[in-house]
Amino acid sequence: MALKKTSQVLNIGASVVEAGPNTFTETEVTLPLNTLDREVFVVTDVYVDSNNPSEVALTTTAVHLQVTKTAQPAMTTIADPQLIASSRYSLYGGVGEFSPIMEEFPQVNSTGTAADHLAIIATPNFFLGIEGANNLNPRAGNARISGYRAKATADVYAALVTEELNA
Repeated sequence: MALKKTSQVLNIGASVVEAGPNTFTETEVTLPLNTLDREVFVVTDVYVDSNNPSEVALTTTAVHLQVTKTAQPAMTTIADPQLIASSRYSLYGGVGEFSPIMEEFPQVNSTGTAADHLAIIATPNFFLGIEGANNLNPRAGNARISGYRAKATADVYAALVTEELNA
């Protein structure tokens, strides 16, 4: 791909809090990109974490957190090309015991090498969304994405922006 690295690795953090218990909430995070120079953000690592789900007897509770390239109307799945990373922490409640299950995409949050990447963000923002299930209070989540700025050729930049905005 016709990309030329223009920065060292950057770490960008973001937080989101549900507007109300079990309510999809999303926040927009601005990236330090210069669109006039056709800069994109090459994501190399993503780390996400959230509050634990509420402990409710005889109830399954969950917290789902996602990082996407574009704004979403609701939580999405790994079938969506706009999804960069997600996690889902479920708590299966018995009478007095609770069994946790954690699901993450990608399974390994880091590419492990500087030559690879998880995603390329062509617009100067990304989105962090959260939604709980059967929780007693609003849940919060955090994300840190690492990557670098790169300059794309005109045709590659146009293709990346078009794919991102038309998906």
